[in-house]
Amino acid sequence: MRSRSFASALAFAGLVLVLVGCGGGKVSDAKFRSTVDGICKRSSQELAAIPPPPPSDLAANGRYTGQVVVVVRKTHGKLKAVEAPSAKRADYKEWVSAIDQLGRVIARQSAAAAAKSPGSFNALVQEENTVLQQSKAKAALLGFMQCSK
Repeated sequence: MRSRSFASALAFAGLVLVLVGCGGGKVSDAKFRSTVDGICKRSSQELAAIPPPPPSDLAANGRYTGQVVVVVRKTHGKLKAVEAPSAKRADYKEWVSAIDQLGRVIARQSAAAAAKSPGSFNALVQEENTVLQQSKAKAALLGFMQCSK
C-alpha cells in the first residue's frame, strides 16, 4: 500500500520543521540558506523519530500520516515567518506554498485511511510524490542543500 517514496516525502516534510527566527531588515543569502538548511536538518530528525508503519496496514498508515501532518502544518507556519532576500522572495514563497500543499495532501491521505479507502490513499501517495519532487527541485534552486535531499 505504501511506497518508498512516501518515506521520502515524510523525510522532506520533516526537513522543514523548526524555525530559527530571522531578524528584521535585510537578510543575507548565506544567512537565509543557513537558517533554512538548519531547519531542514532538525526537522528531518524529528520526523525520523516517528516510527514508520507496516506498508500494508492502512489504519497504521492513517495514524502515521496524522502525526506527520501535524509536523508539516507547524513547519509551514514557521517557514512563512522566514524573511527571504529580495532576489529569492518569489521562489521562496512558491516553495513554502508547496510545503503547504504537501501538508494538505498528507492530511487527505490520513482521512482516506480513516475512511478505509485504500484506492484513494494510494492515489494520494502518488500525488504526494509529485508535490515532493517539485518541492525538492525548488529547494535545490534556492540553494538549500539539506532541504533538497
